[in-house]
Amino acid sequence: ELTQQGADAEEIKTNVMENVKKFFRPEFINRLDESVVFKPLDRPAIAQIAQLQLKRVVKRLEDRKITATITETALAHLAEAGFDPLMGARPLKRAIQQELENPLAKEMVSGRLNSGDQLTVDCTGGKLTWVVRASTNDETAEEDIVSNVSAEGNAEPSIDAAPAELNPTD
Repeated sequence: ELTQQGADAEEIKTNVMENVKKFFRPEFINRLDESVVFKPLDRPAIAQIAQLQLKRVVKRLEDRKITATITETALAHLAEAGFDPLMGARPLKRAIQQELENPLAKEMVSGRLNSGDQLTVDCTGGKLTWVVRASTNDETAEEDIVSNVSAEGNAEPSIDAAPAELNPTD
């Protein structure tokens, strides 16, 4: 509340400590070395954090020899799904895990996403979608596997010879 009113960090810290003294015993307060005031994260900050987190996901996929592209639309969707000014970046981490990492792990375990494949993640209709271009011995994809992730995080694969809804961007 004070942050929204434009109060500075020292004023907020003083106010917080006054409230802490009302609820906690002096013995407990004396054990606190320092209090730190954090400004709530705004949407641009969450988008930057989402981009950093998704770079880590892409790197982990590259370690498995999977080439991944995550579109700006998918990035924006995850940033919005993980935006909560009161909770910081934790909801973003959960959104990435539930909407992207867990379903991709299921794709790997099921054998629909393998080493050498090319993955493009996008967002269509408010849900993450992806296309897997399966690698083959002759360096061309025989089929594309298109998956839509349901709200529960379950991937629903279908085979489409020429998926038009997703185009790799970078």
